[in-house]
Amino acid sequence: MLLRLITCLFILTQAPTYAADFEGLHDDGKWEFIKEKKGFKVYSRPMPGSNVLGFKVEGYIDAPIIDIMSTLRDVNLSKEWQPDLLEKVTIKDLGDLEAITYSRVDMPWPLDDRDYVIHNKLMVHKKKKLLFVLSKSVSKKGWESGRRAVRANIGYSNIGLRPAGEKKTYVEWTLFGEPNGNIPDWVVNFYQQTFPIKFFKHLAKRANKKKLPIPAGFKVILAELEEVLNEKDGRKVSSKPKK
Repeated sequence: MLLRLITCLFILTQAPTYAADFEGLHDDGKWEFIKEKKGFKVYSRPMPGSNVLGFKVEGYIDAPIIDIMSTLRDVNLSKEWQPDLLEKVTIKDLGDLEAITYSRVDMPWPLDDRDYVIHNKLMVHKKKKLLFVLSKSVSKKGWESGRRAVRANIGYSNIGLRPAGEKKTYVEWTLFGEPNGNIPDWVVNFYQQTFPIKFFKHLAKRANKKKLPIPAGFKVILAELEEVLNEKDGRKVSSKPKK
């Protein structure tokens, strides 16, 4: 039951004040370190006009970046590894690097299920030297027909990836949101410190368990990321983690 609630707190969020285009990462670097757990560093910071904290989690997972990308992109198999996901459907496929999807997540009684429509896009951020999976809510009516669910919104959710070896990937996740419904702020702030770590662990396990087809667009954007990683005064730089 708690895992189901935690899932909703982080995947189903509402933050219309911060909803902007995909270029806006909403990350000025002003994060306060909280703790380190299971190899991941956890940060938070207060957000203007809200009692809910923003959060950031970063670390390394033992899975190749290409398999992580393929796992995140495969809508049909999402229910096999994402906790309490009841359904996920592609509403509009915009190519290998972009799609609009509908999802519905199971919630513990007496809460209604949550559903959401999000626009997902991959992009390379040259300054941060990361490949981002950016997600935000978009308005799309009709998909809730016949379902008892509360429509939730994602202001922004940024998952950053960078290769750190042949079978290791640096990951970070930044997100700010206020869940719909009567979920206390303290519950959100308490569980936001651990859920991203569980999500990354599930993701790595799934990425290593099942090899998926690699879309052609992934190879192109990974080549773009590699070029960015190698740009430093004309010298090649390593993407391996520092000891």
